[in-house]
Amino acid sequence: GEAEGCKRGWDTAAGQRHQGGPYVGIDLYNEPTNIAWSGWRDGGPVGTYIAVGMQKLLDGVRSAGFTGLVFASGNAWGNDLSGVVDTPLQNDQNVVYAAHMYPFSCDGVIFPPTAAYSCAGKQYVPLFDTQIAPAVAKRAVVLSEFGTNRAFASDVRAPIHWAESHNIGWVTWLWCNGKTSDFCLLTPAGRP
Repeated sequence: GEAEGCKRGWDTAAGQRHQGGPYVGIDLYNEPTNIAWSGWRDGGPVGTYIAVGMQKLLDGVRSAGFTGLVFASGNAWGNDLSGVVDTPLQNDQNVVYAAHMYPFSCDGVIFPPTAAYSCAGKQYVPLFDTQIAPAVAKRAVVLSEFGTNRAFASDVRAPIHWAESHNIGWVTWLWCNGKTSDFCLLTPAGRP
């Protein structure tokens, strides 16, 4: 199995393995960053390596017979979907463009852990209004990652309200270790 999957490529192997699974969704590549939109979509040189691109990954999954949901994370760690507004992936039926919202910084400054998040008068990452909302109007979008390691309910409530006010789904996620009262999914010892 695994050696064969490596020869074919993970996208084709995953598509074949799960092609009949009605409750399976495939995330093509999580949190691409520091890449031009043309590279995000079509691949090409990125620093010292060659990126495959979301289109080729999607094509590989579909060519293997997988027809279920496929998630394509936005650029800039999932914080930007502006590139898919007018130039989505080809044949993007059952593709959901995935956005991430972590309230860790404001205008490039790390936010202190002792206060609830607020940036430009908002309790959610303001870039969502400019880099995610335009995609929501034209594409299927989900807030597929968000969370905080601070013990302020508004840090979790604000992204949920943003998603619901834009009629998109959401899934909370923060793989950090800390107190569960701080909304981490792991204990301080690193256990789920």
